[in-house]
Amino acid sequence: MVEPQRLFFYEAVLQQLLDDGLNEAVEAIKSKYNIKPNSLLRKDHLYDIFNSYGYLSSRLALDSSMNCQDEVLRSGEDKVAELLSYTNFPVEIGPDMEELSYRVTADIQTPKPSRCVAQSRDGLLVAAGGVSGSLAVVPFLNVLNKREKRIPNKLSTNLLSGHEEQVDALDFHPRRHILASAGIGNTIILHEVNASNGFIYATTEMKQLNDMFAVRCIKFHPCGDFLFAGTSNSVVRLYDVVTSKCYTSAKTTHQHKGGGINGCDFNLLGTMLFTAGSDGSLLIWDAKNLECVHVMDSVHNDLPVISIKCHCNNNYMLSSGLNGITKLYDLRMLKEITSYGHERNNSIRTFSTFLNNYDYFATFSVLTESNSSYSEGRVYSINNSSMELDITGSFGRTTIWDAAPSNDEFALIAASEDSKLVYQDE
Repeated sequence: MVEPQRLFFYEAVLQQLLDDGLNEAVEAIKSKYNIKPNSLLRKDHLYDIFNSYGYLSSRLALDSSMNCQDEVLRSGEDKVAELLSYTNFPVEIGPDMEELSYRVTADIQTPKPSRCVAQSRDGLLVAAGGVSGSLAVVPFLNVLNKREKRIPNKLSTNLLSGHEEQVDALDFHPRRHILASAGIGNTIILHEVNASNGFIYATTEMKQLNDMFAVRCIKFHPCGDFLFAGTSNSVVRLYDVVTSKCYTSAKTTHQHKGGGINGCDFNLLGTMLFTAGSDGSLLIWDAKNLECVHVMDSVHNDLPVISIKCHCNNNYMLSSGLNGITKLYDLRMLKEITSYGHERNNSIRTFSTFLNNYDYFATFSVLTESNSSYSEGRVYSINNSSMELDITGSFGRTTIWDAAPSNDEFALIAASEDSKLVYQDE
């Protein structure tokens, strides 16, 4: 038997459904519980309550209902620990390999030099963005052999339009074949890709999100309804991909101090957002209300932080700076564990990424020498704190500007200056 108080709530729900034009749902609930919509409520009353409190963290909603005073801030360590406690989601981590080796399984030609790369969550699509607004999507075919799960169908490569200037950031929706792309042109474009069985049948531009600054990084929230964007401006931005509304942090005291946001990542369940700034700081945010809960200043000797990644088990965080150094942090203690690489005066970009479901990560440095640039790439073990594999030889003297781990293989996909995508098994 339903409690009377709940019936009153269901009446409010019925009125909201009626406001939204969902008449069939209204009739189904009316017939089951013999209740009517509460016509005394103003239009969208229930939705406005949810919109005001639904995206706030539970502690803020509780504090604001008990008193109207400012929230008593707890230490950043306590807040991060609380957010981590929400993420007890089992993730199977692969065992360490006795010996690592690599092989290049595919070279995929792109129309222009590539600057960024992304893979769909099901591994069936790979996208590459580059100079002059170039954007290509390559489907992959499943194959039945022991050496690899799939191979690219290069003949079905599709070129997407919409960008006129360099594309610097890509990300796929966590559940659908929707690609977000952004770059120097201040515009984020959402593309829907109709693909199956290794073929692309159609592509559609769904919408554009216009910003005032060049976009440097984007990342879908794990729920798929929101998209974070880091720009050349230091203010964080969270877009609602359905309504196109842009949300920023209400508290400006803890923000990046200037120079823009170069990298971003969410943890597995989306409770925390991590950002890397040109001011040399790393910020950890409560992703539910965009409240900064922890600040790490000058992590790379006051030089810009280029990339930041969160490990799938939520225990580790990885950052790389312009000085050529990559650092590994324990999120549970909020302390640096160790650093990798060494200071380089000729480094113009260093970035890193965890390998899918393994305690390994890869770092790439773009270096200059005699008016030319080249890249170095290495794979490290978290458990051994040692370099396990030098993969520089796999891409020769070309420049690797971005790399993404395969979502279901022990592999990397690299975007290079020589207009190629390098798909590489470890």
